[in-house]
Amino acid sequence: WHMVDTSLPVATMIEQIRQRLHWLLSPEGAAFDFVSTESGFSEFTHGNCSVMLALISAVADIAELEHGAKAYIKCHASTGQTCADIADPRSGRPINFNFLPMLASGRMGVLPHSVQAYSLDDATDGTYGNDN
Repeated sequence: WHMVDTSLPVATMIEQIRQRLHWLLSPEGAAFDFVSTESGFSEFTHGNCSVMLALISAVADIAELEHGAKAYIKCHASTGQTCADIADPRSGRPINFNFLPMLASGRMGVLPHSVQAYSLDDATDGTYGNDN
């Protein structure tokens, strides 16, 4: 079972999202209180940035406006993934893919995370290309 077939046109993907969310959030379906998703195809790969931005917004808007439910997206802390066609409003440079949700619908909650735990004063050994 998948939420959306990413080989289809965007409008069709959004309709698939609507149908899947209806099942997940409605009383006649699973009746979940909220939905959560991951950003990208994997921790280090992603599809078309403009399409992903549209899908992120669609999930949040459909969940809240049609079902009164919250939606959250987990975003990785990895570096080196940029969207050449979308500027980061803070710098004007291509945005890091993981920061796309800041441009999506304000209804989308964002859960940033790292899969490695370390304290603020531990050496990271360059985890995700970052230093403490």
